[in-house]
Amino acid sequence: MAFVAEEEGIVGFLLAFWEEEEVHIHDLAVLPEHRRKGVASALLAHLLREAKNAKRVKLEVRASNAAAQAFYKKHGFREAALLRGYYEDGEDGILMIREL
Repeated sequence: MAFVAEEEGIVGFLLAFWEEEEVHIHDLAVLPEHRRKGVASALLAHLLREAKNAKRVKLEVRASNAAAQAFYKKHGFREAALLRGYYEDGEDGILMIREL
């Protein structure tokens, strides 16, 4: 699944794919000048509506990305596991899950 937010051009996007009964968010990005305007929340809300038949939605986020972790927690996600050395540069990741 791919969703795009536009306002005189693309300002954000969300990429996700189905894994059996789960939806896995691969990327959610918003241009810096359009952040904190509800774009990411709108994209995520649209995904959650489209994924209504899934049991859960999951994603990985960098352990150092406190802003992203707070965003997902605000939208009902919880930390499910620490993924040691998950990223290519060796940084840990955090698996976050929202049950539907």
